Amino acid sequence: MKHITSYLIFESSAASTAPLTEEQMKWLNAYTKGTWKFNPQTGLVDVDGMFYCVHQNLTDFKGVRFGVIRGSFIVSHNELTSLKGAPQEVVGDFSCDKNKLTSLEGAPREIRNNFYCRDNKLTSLEGASQTICKNFYCDNNQITSLEGAPNLRAGGRLSFSGNPVGKYDNSDLIIFYKIKVLSGERWFIEGDDPPEDLLDELDEFSETSNTDLSILVDLIKEGPGYTDVWLNRGVLIGDAIEHGDGLSPGEEVTEDDIWEENREYFKEERAEAMRNIEKNLDPKSLEMVWPSLSDNTKEALYTPDLKWVSPEERRKLEAFKRYNKIKGMI
Repeated sequence: MKHITSYLIFESSAASTAPLTEEQMKWLNAYTKGTWKFNPQTGLVDVDGMFYCVHQNLTDFKGVRFGVIRGSFIVSHNELTSLKGAPQEVVGDFSCDKNKLTSLEGAPREIRNNFYCRDNKLTSLEGASQTICKNFYCDNNQITSLEGAPNLRAGGRLSFSGNPVGKYDNSDLIIFYKIKVLSGERWFIEGDDPPEDLLDELDEFSETSNTDLSILVDLIKEGPGYTDVWLNRGVLIGDAIEHGDGLSPGEEVTEDDIWEENREYFKEERAEAMRNIEKNLDPKSLEMVWPSLSDNTKEALYTPDLKWVSPEERRKLEAFKRYNKIKGMI
């Protein structure tokens, strides 16, 4: 179907801008799924419909500056190095996936639906902080900090898989927040052995390759009753009891002594390992992995100040908390 193209005929004045060139109009005609209109007072092109230009080796927007797109704006799989001229407002999705962008300067101020900028060469979110959108997908870049991330509507999500955000990737963060829930339980706080019904789940945590997280996982998988080492002296428990290795002349040690020594060790080391990870977390880490957490984990971590939680989910989590509080009192 041939697209109907309309544009305003402008009058020459100091406030007017130069008209579009023939090349620009041909380009708009070719990739507009609907109609477009040029405003000579602002120099912007508005689109009533979708603008869809993919796999065209596009390096820029050919000098066209877009205004409002009443549909989606898709320019993925090209060679863009800049978003200069990108729309100011997009009613649908905005996708600049698989280009060569190193900055999000020039990104739309408002995107009613999703913002996709995956598989580029982004090292920061500079230029995106003024953007309002529903969900933000920035996977497979080189982002090291979530500073400058767009403002999400309630219930929206951030996706940064395949980025070196902070020291921990998405899978590491999911494991950590599950452990954070466990860190409030008595056995964890007091340095005791983990409950047996948790051992299979704790084994799954061992899949992490992150050094800090591996240390923490080992400290919660073990406990006074799961270790063969008297940690303060560095000798085997059995040897210490049977042969007195590592003891002063006449000194005796009992299994209870060793248990208590180890218990204090795990208590202190678990707390220290938690602090070591938390001090390196990006402030937006929880928001980033929130959609991937289980309902039970969300309930345990939820507080009213988590602004990204949608009103519907907020009501659900608050109801769960009230129910469990009453259940615990019975």
